This record gives sequence, structure tokens and C-alpha cells, in this order.
Amino acid sequence: MPRLVALYRALNVGRRRIANADLARLHEAAGLADVRTFLASGNVVFQAPRGGREALARRLEAAFGAETGFVSEVLLRDAEELTAAIAANPFLDGGRVPKLVHTLFLRDAPPPEAVDAVRAAHQGPEEWAVVGREVFVHYVDGSARSALDLSGFGMGTARNANTVERLLALVQG
Repeated sequence: MPRLVALYRALNVGRRRIANADLARLHEAAGLADVRTFLASGNVVFQAPRGGREALARRLEAAFGAETGFVSEVLLRDAEELTAAIAANPFLDGGRVPKLVHTLFLRDAPPPEAVDAVRAAHQGPEEWAVVGREVFVHYVDGSARSALDLSGFGMGTARNANTVERLLALVQG
């Protein structure tokens, strides 16, 4: 069985809270094995049956909504996809602080016109690049103060470089 990571969007911010133990239990109830959570930001590593990843993601979203009463989208990635994302990230060198380098995982690659619109509107110090379904951002002054608006790229969820590296290690077993 392949190991996957479920990346929940906007979890444990504001009123959108769930304990890691409850999140793990939800995955176990969905028939997933070797479930482990990492941090309190919606990262769940597990073994899943082969195939049907999009159906699995939608099933997890539905179970999550039934459990919590709110929606949190789920993106699934495997070790190969996380490895590729790390390799493609142009901001992991040059002495940048890893916690300021984020990967925005998207459901789909952003449309070229959305990328062009962000490029035209962006005036801040952030460095960013799009590679496939991932957007890499170096938040020079931190993400909390950033005015970079990537909402036109579709549904996504971001993790800093340290978290992505740790998730890869957990998925690899």
C-alpha cells in the first residue's frame, strides 16, 4: 500500500479547529492504516489502498465536514510528488531561511492568465515561482506581513520548507 500525506487547508486557524488525535481517528475510521499526524496544521500521513486518490480526498473531506461541521479541502501527495516539489523549489539555496520558504500545494496547475495577473500586480519583496501544481514563495519579510495574493491560482494549502522536508521523511517511512 502506498503512503500518502493529506494536506488539509486552513486547519486550526480561528474557529476551524480539530485535535490531532481526532484527525487521526477520522482517518482510521476511513479504513486507512499506519496513521500519523504531524504538527497541528492538518498534516496526516497514512497508508492507503492503491488508486482512487481524488475519490479518497473527497471522502476524507466529507468525513471531516461531518465530524467538525466545517469544510476543509484535502490535497494528497505521495513521496515522489513531495520529492519533486522539493527538487523544483528554486528558493532552497542561497542562504534563505527555510521557514520563510513556502510551497503552496494546489489541486491543479494555475491557469497562465492567473499567473500573469499576479506577476503584473505583485509589488512586494517576495520571490515566487510556479512549477506545475506547486507555487514556491520566499517570504522575505515573513508570510504574515505579505500582500502577495495567490487566491486566483485556485484551492491550495501552504507548508514551509521545514515541514515539507519532514513530511517527505514521514511518507518515506
